[in-house]
Amino acid sequence: MSDTTGVLIDTASIQNYIYSSNRLKDNIGASFLVSNLFSEPLLRTLGEVCHFNPEDFEKWKASPEQKPFEEGSKCDIGYIGGGNALIFFKDGTKAEDFIKEYSKLLLVEAPGVRTAFGVLKGFDLDNFSESMKAIHQNLNRNKNLFHPVVELRKYGITAECPRSGQSAEFPPVLTPEGAEFLSSVTWKKLQAIEQSNKTLASAIGDILGGRFTFTEHVDRLWMIEDPQQHGNESGYVAVVHIDGNRVGEKFSATSSLHDIRKLSLSMTEATLGAFRDTVADLIELSDSGVLKKEDGFFVQREDSKTLLPIRPIVIGGDDITFLCHGKLALYLAESFISNFERRTAEEGVTLTACGGVAIVKTKYPFYRAYELAESLTSRAKRKSRATSNVSCIDFHVSSGGMLGTADEVIERTLSCQHGQLHYGPYRVDRGDDPDTTNHLRKLINSLSYLPRNKLMKLREKLTLDREEYEAFMIELEVSGLELPKVAGFEKLWSNRETPYFDAIEIQDFYPQSLLDWRERR
Repeated sequence: MSDTTGVLIDTASIQNYIYSSNRLKDNIGASFLVSNLFSEPLLRTLGEVCHFNPEDFEKWKASPEQKPFEEGSKCDIGYIGGGNALIFFKDGTKAEDFIKEYSKLLLVEAPGVRTAFGVLKGFDLDNFSESMKAIHQNLNRNKNLFHPVVELRKYGITAECPRSGQSAEFPPVLTPEGAEFLSSVTWKKLQAIEQSNKTLASAIGDILGGRFTFTEHVDRLWMIEDPQQHGNESGYVAVVHIDGNRVGEKFSATSSLHDIRKLSLSMTEATLGAFRDTVADLIELSDSGVLKKEDGFFVQREDSKTLLPIRPIVIGGDDITFLCHGKLALYLAESFISNFERRTAEEGVTLTACGGVAIVKTKYPFYRAYELAESLTSRAKRKSRATSNVSCIDFHVSSGGMLGTADEVIERTLSCQHGQLHYGPYRVDRGDDPDTTNHLRKLINSLSYLPRNKLMKLREKLTLDREEYEAFMIELEVSGLELPKVAGFEKLWSNRETPYFDAIEIQDFYPQSLLDWRERR
């Protein structure tokens, strides 16, 4: 039996931690703290418990074929990726000491973050698959058994943090909203912003070229109008969540430590590379004059640099979440997915991805917007599984507060006597089938030639009796106008579905200049 003890570290309820605040700065800081869990705090604890050499911390990346303990260390890194870290210890007692010390350190360095540990004594590297199954079983068991308290309790006599609703332990801190009592959770998030920006600049600085930068303020993403003249209440932003398809199956299929290391590194490289490509695409849009003021793009600058209308929140493993200008959401989501497919193919993994796009008002509760985007991604994944695992996108435009999953919201707001007004999800495909993003763009473009009042009337008639929309079709014909034809939908509806409503609904969020640019590409 092997003497090696494996410790698998996982993070729990991360979405609640990152997206609990409606302030972008808090989200950015929280995301960095989560991404940093398996770097500086992990290295510090391994050094204290096992005298681990900092120079060996990333050797597993440079030499994934190297077996643990070959350098004579008492502990070693299995792999880090996808929100997990696998650590090996020669001595089971050291593994227990590590869990205690690491947990205590995180209470100070990242309060509010919940972690869980799976432990397997006798981790057999020669029977890697079975050992991984066993350590995952232990991890899941521990998740269900233990629910640690990772922030200070709030009592009636304590002040309340206005950002988190938790107990405010810190004395008044000067923020843009004035002097505020803050919780330790919020304070640590705000402290992490500067390092987060530096890390992002390091990963993508060569693409920005010293001319562009990212914002920390939601109202500087949308740029619908000049904020000095119109305020920041009328804008739309989008929360875009994209997740790789069947990645868990890929990891489950790995049969060796070398394989899981290679896969983890490939996924990280592909996701970051796809985002770099997407930002480069966005910069090209800006340089080419595609983002026009008349289409709702008011360029803003900060420290002599142009603010990009996108801000990544999470970039890790096989998934990404970013905020962007509402009118760029579908374009950027499709761009990232195409780049992700190409990048994973270059890494030898060949994956597809699905995305959810929630287009909401700037003051919409951020956590609910993220939940909606994630739920839309789930809808897209259902479509993907039914269509040979192709990449898919789903979207929803919300001008008010709607509770529930994407399925519930769509059923409640986009259903009528004829069926579903929402035709998505859409396959990310250059084909001409009605359920492809390519066809959606073409339909939006074709409808743009109709007068605005006719489009709004068509939108209304789609929800009414058959006689109503048939009479409207005759009205168009008499006026010398004609709706663009969609194969199989000559009567607007077929099998309780229609592609027309989506095209009208999203038209305001896909400017003509972008449609023309995409067509040329």
